[in-house]
Amino acid sequence: MGIDLSRLKEPFPEKEIKWRVQQQGDYNGNPWATVLAYIESRTLMDRLDEVVGAENWTNRFERAPEGGILCTIGIKTNGTDEWIYKTDG
Repeated sequence: MGIDLSRLKEPFPEKEIKWRVQQQGDYNGNPWATVLAYIESRTLMDRLDEVVGAENWTNRFERAPEGGILCTIGIKTNGTDEWIYKTDG
């Protein structure tokens, strides 16, 4: 039986969604804020373990050429030795 990668697209439970203020300020006496929703890395790792198995995914971090950090996630699917990699920063 193969790995159902569509399960990676399932929404995370509401209890796993965290919030933080990215920016805040005051404009003409009116407070404002930009708030970001995120999940913790452990939540994502648990999802990958559950869907593809702990032995079938990997990640790495590296400095981006112009600053910042790039994260690459690799997934080995459906019992093959082929890895699929995606990178974002």
